[in-house]
Amino acid sequence: MSGSFTNEQIEAYRKNFLEHGDTPRGVFWNNQDTQYLRFERLLKNLDITTPFSIHDIGCATCSLHEYLLNKKIKHDYHGTEIVPEMVTMAKKKYPEITVKERDILKDTVIETCDYGIVSGTFNLKGDSNEKEWENYVFALMKKLFTVSSKAVAFNFLTTYKTFTDPTLAYFNPQEVFDFCMKNFSRFVIIDHAYPLYEFTITVYKQDYMEQMYNNPLYGKYFGK
Repeated sequence: MSGSFTNEQIEAYRKNFLEHGDTPRGVFWNNQDTQYLRFERLLKNLDITTPFSIHDIGCATCSLHEYLLNKKIKHDYHGTEIVPEMVTMAKKKYPEITVKERDILKDTVIETCDYGIVSGTFNLKGDSNEKEWENYVFALMKKLFTVSSKAVAFNFLTTYKTFTDPTLAYFNPQEVFDFCMKNFSRFVIIDHAYPLYEFTITVYKQDYMEQMYNNPLYGKYFGK
């Protein structure tokens, strides 16, 4: 499953990147303002007030890292990307960070970070069957959750929209919420309250929540 989707994604993103270069349009975003709004919502419910490590899946040329640098937010950045040209560009721009060309569904050794992030990677399904694409997306979400020690945050195009592009994947927020509740943890936040036709989901690990609410009064809510 992973191989065919990965090859299609590489070709689609490579073609677009070679045409538009290292710009928001080069990764299928309209402009930097909306790109940065997505980053803001992905980070909104994560504790970024103290230094943290973050794994950005589908990192392209590491615009999220640039965003964090511009905001002077201390972090240890790890990027994963499948398009070789993007990886080369990212390493040239930011030689101090870790950026790897890999498919995390195939790689058996993935470093663990505090937070796992996916921005836009789930949008472009191309000619893929919707159900197969959904299974691929959910498998990638599961893998990232296993290698994140505190929380994960993903964004999706929403089914609550005014237009449809057959090459894009739209997700029902309730269905994604149910999947996260059943497969990850019950500590889930849905953010559908911003202008774009999309939503962001944040899921916290239970042991991280236990640390955050380290009070005997809350013990019974964690099965203690």
